Amino acid sequence: MDEMKIIETQAAAQAVVGPCPPKPPKPQPTETVCIEVVKVYDSCFQCECIENLTIPTDPVFPPPATIVSATATLVCFDCVFGEDLNIPGLPGRRRVTFTWQVLVTIEYVDAGGTTRTVSETFTFTKDVPLYVAPGFESLMFCKFFASFEILRIRIVNTSIVFDLGMSLLFKTAADVQLLVPSFGFCVPPRCREIPTACEDFLFRCEETPPDFNPPQPPPIPDRIKGK
Repeated sequence: MDEMKIIETQAAAQAVVGPCPPKPPKPQPTETVCIEVVKVYDSCFQCECIENLTIPTDPVFPPPATIVSATATLVCFDCVFGEDLNIPGLPGRRRVTFTWQVLVTIEYVDAGGTTRTVSETFTFTKDVPLYVAPGFESLMFCKFFASFEILRIRIVNTSIVFDLGMSLLFKTAADVQLLVPSFGFCVPPRCREIPTACEDFLFRCEETPPDFNPPQPPPIPDRIKGK
């Protein structure tokens, strides 16, 4: 055992770490081209939660008893460039007023056992300080992205009350022309064929063939011992 340790120690001592192989050269652009893109000039992200939003149900029907599902979808948005905010160290920041509408749809079962749906559109407004290039207001526009989560949904008398969580992304942007190095055009790959049911079966069958050999029964203990 001691001799093996000595041999291993000697082999480790003789090992020499060599230099790393050189990295392959990076491909060089084939040309310089002018492309038209949407350039984002400024952006900010914010989370908000609005409590106790209410959607009344139709009093003609029995009151709601159980909530089945609830969804919130962005309908539309708009923005208006306001006055210069004169923020020290942040030139060109303007008050940008965003307005967006959210459609909330709720499916519920009423006290009579009938499934019904109610919906309501809610409007929200927020002022955001974002960069707007002076003198180019007519060329700039807003981009807005939002995701929603309905929280703490509950039934209060004949109404459905909930909180709405919103993840909001505000941007100012413009269509511009940029001079960029190009590596050539993007060649799209060939579309894949959607397999039929038989083609899918054949693929699975050939990849994992079924076992046609019945399992061997377990040996009897008395026979193993020779009894």
